[in-house]
Amino acid sequence: MDFCEVEPRRVAEQPPWANAWTFAPLRWVQFFPPTRIEWTRLRLPIANLPRGFDGLRILHLSDLHLKTRWPAAYDGLLDRIGQHPPDLLLFTGDFVDNKYDHRPALPLVRRMVEGWAARAGRFAIHGNHDSYAIGAALRDTGVRFIDGQREILRLPGGGLIELIGLPGRRRLELSPRFLRSIPARNPATVRVVLSHFPDHLRRASSLKADIFLAGHTHGGQVCFPTGRPILTHDALPPPLATGAHRVADTWLVVNRGLGYTGLPIRAFCTPEVVEITLTEKIEDRG
Repeated sequence: MDFCEVEPRRVAEQPPWANAWTFAPLRWVQFFPPTRIEWTRLRLPIANLPRGFDGLRILHLSDLHLKTRWPAAYDGLLDRIGQHPPDLLLFTGDFVDNKYDHRPALPLVRRMVEGWAARAGRFAIHGNHDSYAIGAALRDTGVRFIDGQREILRLPGGGLIELIGLPGRRRLELSPRFLRSIPARNPATVRVVLSHFPDHLRRASSLKADIFLAGHTHGGQVCFPTGRPILTHDALPPPLATGAHRVADTWLVVNRGLGYTGLPIRAFCTPEVVEITLTEKIEDRG
């Protein structure tokens, strides 16, 4: 299995396939199962980052859309996570593809999450393809489902990180009442919001998240050679359907996900893992 390391500036300025298109077009078109996963590394500067958090690593996964066939590439993914576990592993929904019966895919979901490793915890929310029964079935795996919940974690060194899980199965589940129930952001705490839908960023702007993680779009799954998606199934502008973007005082990070739904093909939209490193200041990249 091939991992492609992608630095954030390359993602923002030019799709990584731009120079390869003339020579190897099939490299950027993948049918299921995937054989190539991009490992996107982001360094996100956070204002008033707590002491000891500089260098903290968050692994963001999303949109597995598992069915009944296990892609061999996922064995390599789990090996890599196990060899270099992040501080936190966060998943933003869609464990399975079948919206109406999650049970056939459940053994593969369990195989995946049991392979996740993280020093300070593994947290997830459900997506619009998931049943809440999935979280109940995985309770014994140690993965904490935080749909409609708020968690405060004290990490080694004493710093606090706050996780807020937005309800993700249907957009209407995100109610004004839930948003009002969240206290004002503590400036001494890093606030990370998990949302399946990127366009919840607008409705949840009152949360003033430092980082807003989302999935759902698959980056379009089938894109033009420029990387621009044809469809995103989201209300945000198409350029926000993938990648990291500064929106007001929040980092919006939209993961293209690992899975496939509908057509078993990805074009100019490679499956993705996002590794985020928190930093106190923006590095001068020259």
